Amino acid sequence: MRRMAVLLSGSGRTLDNFHQRIQEGSLRAEIQVVVANVADALGLEKARRYGYPAYHAPGNEETNRILADYNIDLIALAGYLKLYTPPPALARSVLNIHPSLIPSFCGPGFYGHHVHEAVKARGCMVSGCTVHFANEVYDE
Repeated sequence: MRRMAVLLSGSGRTLDNFHQRIQEGSLRAEIQVVVANVADALGLEKARRYGYPAYHAPGNEETNRILADYNIDLIALAGYLKLYTPPPALARSVLNIHPSLIPSFCGPGFYGHHVHEAVKARGCMVSGCTVHFANEVYDE
């Protein structure tokens, strides 16, 4: 069973999905902690409602200090809009969920509705999402 941290910046829609899948047994994970880089992110309120420890941390150092207090083996960037650098021990354990098919519509500025607007503006007939291991480069 994975012991995961969820990093988010906004409404926590992916947190909702993780929580639901864990409750129904289709996701074998336990959410240990939720961290947002935005102080008033709705996702923090949702995390607390679900019973998860929830923190605001504006940068990598603060986030990593919080994560060090939990036995994490997976970090999910779930709508996290800041470039994240994990501690070395977790460098290969960070998953990003990006709302387009990388390499299209990715990098700085391509998040949330901005991605979908760009897809429509280009007239693309197919879209999707990419789940990938993250590193120090946006959506690489």
